Amino acid sequence: MITQAEIHKCKSEYSEAWTIQTKILQISTNRSAYNRATALVNLAEIAVSMGVQKQYVQENIELAKSIFTTLNVKPMIFCCDATLADLYIREKDLPTAKRLFKKCLELATEHSEIKLFCFERLGNTSFWGANEVTLGWMTIFLIHSLKSKAKLQVYKALQFLGQIFLTHKDENTAVSLFTVALVGFTYMDVHRSRAECMVKLGEISNRHGDLLQAVELWESARPLFERSSQVKEVQCVDQRLSHVGSNVPNHHRENIVHLVRLDVPSSNLSHIEDEGRVESIGDNQLTM
Repeated sequence: MITQAEIHKCKSEYSEAWTIQTKILQISTNRSAYNRATALVNLAEIAVSMGVQKQYVQENIELAKSIFTTLNVKPMIFCCDATLADLYIREKDLPTAKRLFKKCLELATEHSEIKLFCFERLGNTSFWGANEVTLGWMTIFLIHSLKSKAKLQVYKALQFLGQIFLTHKDENTAVSLFTVALVGFTYMDVHRSRAECMVKLGEISNRHGDLLQAVELWESARPLFERSSQVKEVQCVDQRLSHVGSNVPNHHRENIVHLVRLDVPSSNLSHIEDEGRVESIGDNQLTM
């Protein structure tokens, strides 16, 4: 059940992960304090992603942290702090979030998964903007992901890097990076990240007057956001579609954007090499 829940979480199928973790919590309540506390912090992490109220997340983390403190399981205490920092990001308390993430990185030096979790949040341009500080954290995130052979995190780092290039008006490189990330997310069936890349590619298409392409991308992103319980993102997509959708003739809607296919062959994943190189990114080449 723990493995199933983790798979659903990685694919951003938060509702399914939530259901399984709730069952784990019920089973563990009278059997294993460790498993109970782990389920509590996992539910808190999922709740942050689903937009569940702040109080629920805080109560879960507080209870889990007290159990891990009693059991003296330091890595899981760091997980509690990192999850709490993630909540502070969602609540727009960025200074507190950054302080907690840095604390976790200082203490959890030997725990790769915790470091990846922190680097991913600190390098996410949607939280901090596409500035030099974020670029530094994103670069560390990318390098650490490559060294750890964590492909999902590599694709996320490329997605963040695409936003940095987009902010600096290099649309060709941004499109290439978003496309590489989208291929990877599609192959791994990660709904939320796929949708985020589609939204960005749609923005670029719309900026260049290709309304058909923009609408197709946004319409394809919408059910993926729904699948990953991203209510606010669904509303944002609906707003985008309402602004431009009326300008696209209905008979053009039959066209299909190749980027959103579900049957992306594994051969397309040659963009990313396990040895630590990221290749074939449009007309540019990035080597780590």
